[in-house]
Amino acid sequence: MIFSDSGKVRQILINLIGNSIKFTDKGGLINIKVYQKVNEIFISVIDNGCGISNEQQKNIFKVFHQVKFTNKSEVKKGTGLGLTLVQSLVELLGGSIMLKSKIEEGSTFTIRLPLN
Repeated sequence: MIFSDSGKVRQILINLIGNSIKFTDKGGLINIKVYQKVNEIFISVIDNGCGISNEQQKNIFKVFHQVKFTNKSEVKKGTGLGLTLVQSLVELLGGSIMLKSKIEEGSTFTIRLPLN
């Protein structure tokens, strides 16, 4: 059981899952894993979408930053605020967010939240 602000956790998950859907082609996979370690809970949103380059990962949580794809004809629209909001909400809850991603292999966003 986690004692937290359910509205904030819900918004975090909506944004992360929404991004995975947006950047994963039809027929792709999106997984959500939840696990506990001592007094923390970890929630990972994992996809096999287009991935994010190392260079763009450096700025991914900055306000109005949007990933630019040179090899995709389709432009993914957004405000560039979603991941900034996610990071802010996670930090307000006393947690942190981590990103692992590789171009053409997908991304994993993992949030760590205290249990109490």
